[in-house]
Amino acid sequence: MATSFTYDNFPNVWDDILAETTWEAKLTLRRVSKTLRDVIDRQLVKHIVLDHGGLEAIDVIAPKHRIPGCFELCPKSREEQQWPRTPSPDLMKHVRVIDIRGFIIPCVDMTQLAPLFPNLDVVRITTGIKYHHDTYTPYIPFAAEKLVLFMNQTGLEGVFEHSWFQDEDEGHPWPIPEDNQDEGDDHDAGEHVDEDYEYHDHHSLHQNGEHNGEEGDDWGEDEDGDSDWDEPPKGRPLVPPKAILHALPETYRKIVLNMNGLVQPIAPMYPYLLDLPPHVEELVIVVPQFKRVTDEGTIPRNRSSLGSPEIAFPMNILDLLGTLGKNDLRVTIVGFERAGERCVRQFRETLYSQVTTTLYFDVDYAIDDEITLSMPSQAREFALRDVQQARHVRVVMDSEESEESDDGSDHGSPRPRVKRIRLVHDPTPKDEPPLMSLKKKVDGIMRRVELISMPEYIKRVGLETAALEVVEYGRSKDYRTLERRRLGIEDHWISRESRENSNAEEREMEHLVDFWDQTGGAPQGGAEPPSEMTSPQHSLSN
Repeated sequence: MATSFTYDNFPNVWDDILAETTWEAKLTLRRVSKTLRDVIDRQLVKHIVLDHGGLEAIDVIAPKHRIPGCFELCPKSREEQQWPRTPSPDLMKHVRVIDIRGFIIPCVDMTQLAPLFPNLDVVRITTGIKYHHDTYTPYIPFAAEKLVLFMNQTGLEGVFEHSWFQDEDEGHPWPIPEDNQDEGDDHDAGEHVDEDYEYHDHHSLHQNGEHNGEEGDDWGEDEDGDSDWDEPPKGRPLVPPKAILHALPETYRKIVLNMNGLVQPIAPMYPYLLDLPPHVEELVIVVPQFKRVTDEGTIPRNRSSLGSPEIAFPMNILDLLGTLGKNDLRVTIVGFERAGERCVRQFRETLYSQVTTTLYFDVDYAIDDEITLSMPSQAREFALRDVQQARHVRVVMDSEESEESDDGSDHGSPRPRVKRIRLVHDPTPKDEPPLMSLKKKVDGIMRRVELISMPEYIKRVGLETAALEVVEYGRSKDYRTLERRRLGIEDHWISRESRENSNAEEREMEHLVDFWDQTGGAPQGGAEPPSEMTSPQHSLSN
């Protein structure tokens, strides 16, 4: 009996065929059999885009096309039958890359969708297209290994121009997800979580733009209450209740920041970049704007409150390098040469000055080298004293009972215990690595900061990985116009030339790089960072 040419009988052959098959051909082949359909669907959802889809849903598309049977993601609605187009959790387990495009309003709590994506590799925060161009989602709802960020021209201020903050006077109820923290923590990454999605109308808590401050609703504020950058107008929440605005999940190992050639301040958009935790091993900063990964990269003529690019670029990047002395962070700056030789020279000089004037507790300032000998004598004495004192100090955390409350509560119940931190002098030095010279410390830090061009970066990580990290939309230069036309959003500002060239641009899109037709990127290059860079640092003035 002849063997049929099915995927079950020849999986390797079919995998090779599908690897060379266009999107349209895959849509045709998925109708052949259920097995082939399931295999193709798993490939089509490897890279998805989440976009604003209304008050209770998120639109799900691919970077180039719609995905069959995968249209919306939403927490549990008031009527489950209202959402027949939601993809199954079994399919979502195969998602490897997610683009969060534009500002997803807090009505849709993406943190509740996190269990649907247990195998994420990359999360990309990109700017909006549909209705608000310079918006982005200011929190990270999903855990992955790599985070790719893109700057825009308006920063967080552009988010506050979103209709979410403008339409309150029109009487919209704006339902907010209920903060079911206890229930949300019980989910396993592989469970079907759609049965635990709920909404609750918090309009009564936000009438006239006010919030009653109920316990448990932080409404996007960070732990220390700092809201200099993230104070939303009209009292509306910027993020869902469960989201932490300035937090970075511990799963992330690599962060890519695309400055898009802009000299806008970084801290208001991504404040967690200013103090990266130790679990982040690599930071890549892409200075120019890349429409295609093979372009030379451009830096638009722009000027901000930070000053000219010669001043703003070094200052912006140096703000991100404050943790170099605390961990083994590797920093790669891509395309900085496009900013000009003067800008690069100023950056190198300022970085060296910043690194040499920082106090390190794993440095013996009594060792003579060219850096310590050039230090003012008083500054060197202070540094030597502070390091010696730090090695004889240990932290003690005491547990004490709090005083009895006089609010009429049950005095027979156990009183809560509070933690108190004390610094105790220990004559025996702590068991720490031996001290090194300041020059060795500085040289080790400077070796971990590398400036390379885009061709060199492509050679290091591979073309597909580089495209995923530096190209925001993965399409032609007129992508916004074409995408809005595809979504049926016509604008009067679309020029005749753009309309006439749209067909040519659309044809060009089909020949762009497929991010997932790769067998693996090139191995990481560069010298290994020294293992001793683990101590805290403080400012040391001359």
